[in-house]
Amino acid sequence: MKSILLSLLLAAAWTLSGADLTGKWSGTVDMKQDGDAQTIPVVMIVKQDGKTLTGTVGPEDDAQHNIQKGVVDGDTVTMEVDGGEAIYYLELKVDGDQMSGAAKIGADGEKMKIALKRVKQDT
Repeated sequence: MKSILLSLLLAAAWTLSGADLTGKWSGTVDMKQDGDAQTIPVVMIVKQDGKTLTGTVGPEDDAQHNIQKGVVDGDTVTMEVDGGEAIYYLELKVDGDQMSGAAKIGADGEKMKIALKRVKQDT
């Protein structure tokens, strides 16, 4: 009986701990530039190792920037991306094979809405 209860508790803990985010994600960033609303495609390729997230993100597969300080904390993902001209700060919420949240340019920049869906899961 104790072993069955322990197995059930471990299974529940594993389910609640969240899935590995490793893989390719695709989506959009909604932003305003010069007063005009724009939707820009975004591709993110990540590798999760425990709470650490590494990889790249950018508007296309061949225009990627390195993820810095990527952290997974429960269903929240935070990271910095050096876009060359500015640092982008992202805070995303994970819901299964979807992530959404905000990205901003610089520490005090205007927030942009970002939404991603997993398109390929690496194991």
